[in-house]
This record gives sequence, structure tokens and C-alpha cells, in this order.
Amino acid sequence: MPPPRLNLTLRLDCPAAKRAATRTALAPGAARLSWALNHGFAATQIRSGAMFYNDPKVTYAGNPGDGRNYIVGAPAMQAYLTKQWGPPDLRLSNLDVYSTDPVTGASAKTTEGDASALRARLGPEGVAIFAGAHHVGVISQRLKTDDYIYYDRDVVPAVAWILP
Repeated sequence: MPPPRLNLTLRLDCPAAKRAATRTALAPGAARLSWALNHGFAATQIRSGAMFYNDPKVTYAGNPGDGRNYIVGAPAMQAYLTKQWGPPDLRLSNLDVYSTDPVTGASAKTTEGDASALRARLGPEGVAIFAGAHHVGVISQRLKTDDYIYYDRDVVPAVAWILP
């Protein structure tokens, strides 16, 4: 099944994702993406893989679980997405490179990394999901803060699926 069309404007601070990530001390990005998949529409709900059941009988910070399954580890999410959506559309290996002007101290991007190139290619409405050994996240021009995929050496290599 190809990647679904998702409404990724969903809350990124959802209690279920925080609960899942806090209990397991694993990637909150995977838990947040799980929340988006579970609450997008029924066809994307997580029903297999290395899951954590968010039990409605258990509360966290006063919020009961939503009875949905969450994947809370980046490698498990990558395996799940590959099984559900097929091979990723591309591999992300190169980070943005910045240099500092010795006179002014100003920092400027000198080389565009793979995630930045993908974000530019997606256009203003495009969305891609990336997953790697240590992090899962979203690449989109709508996000105002750069994710780790742009600058953190521990996040690459990663793979990405471009959503329709």
C-alpha cells in the first residue's frame, strides 16, 4: 500500500505520544508519528509491528490512554513503514553544512544537505516522512523549526517516503 495522505497538522504534543515515549525512553518522533497515523483515518491505524498499547484504563498526567497502538522506536517505525508503504523513495545521507565568517561571526549555509533539498523539492504543501536508526520525523516547508535530520550526524543515514 503506498503512503497515505495524512493531515500532519495534528498536535505534536499529544498526551498519548508523550506517555508512550516517556514510559519507554525511546524516540518521541516515532510516538508522535504513530499518533498522526492512528488519528488520521482508519486505514492508517497501527495494527502490527513492535507496538505499545495505550491502555485507556491507565492515565498519564490525568489523561487516559486512547486504546490505540503506538510504535515508539525509530528502527521499529522504519521497519513498519517499509512493510506498509514499500521501499522508501530516497535515502538521506548528507547534512546541511554551515561556515562562519571569521570577521563578522555570521553563520551561513554553504552546502545544502539531502533533507533541505527534499524540503525544497516538496514545495509549500508537500510532506515527507523520514526514519532512521535514531529518529523519525516530518520534512515539510510548513514546519518552522529544522528537525535533527538537517544537522545532527547521529540521525543520518535515514530514509524518506514522499506522501501523495
